Amino acid sequence: MKKHKSEINERFVEYFRENFFADKPEELEKFLESLTKPLPKTIRVNTTRISVEDFKARAMRNNWTLTPTNNPTVFRIDRTEIKIPLGHTLEHLLGYFYIQELSASMSVHYLAERTSENLDFRVQNSVSSFTVPPRTAHSGTHFSHESLR
Repeated sequence: MKKHKSEINERFVEYFRENFFADKPEELEKFLESLTKPLPKTIRVNTTRISVEDFKARAMRNNWTLTPTNNPTVFRIDRTEIKIPLGHTLEHLLGYFYIQELSASMSVHYLAERTSENLDFRVQNSVSSFTVPPRTAHSGTHFSHESLR
């Protein structure tokens, strides 16, 4: 097995080799290689502020390339001209989108598909606390708790 750019803990590698890739060394290699690649930059459109279609139009005017994901409000974003950091753009300051990894947005996406069964606990008050109720048509039960320090 070749050495990867990042130092991956050997116990981690062994665990995955034994439990998931026992007879598939090529797939294990692909998996480990994928861990060394940076995550794509993704954003989630704040549909309480702007529609997805209106956001796409603004992105096009800014020469941003949006690539759809399996979540209809989350896109991979590529910007050819980076004069201003993404978090300092007018659209971000207006609250039209959040910079969010795709995996972080998926719980809200999948909860919205099961509105009659929602029971959602949040350990801390976060953006998701504001996005879950509208996406689930304000049905189900949502708890948010922010601990005191």
